[in-house]
Amino acid sequence: MNIGKEYKKLNSNIIDMVAIILFFNRLLAVSYNSFNVYTIA
Repeated sequence: MNIGKEYKKLNSNIIDMVAIILFFNRLLAVSYNSFNVYTIA
């Protein structure tokens, strides 16, 4: 029972980490694209 609880906790932490990484990747891509637009213009 305790092992299952710890595993579930770890799993949710991994999901949170993936969501954060995806969010930051999207943020970086958007800022990088706008930076390219400014340098071209």
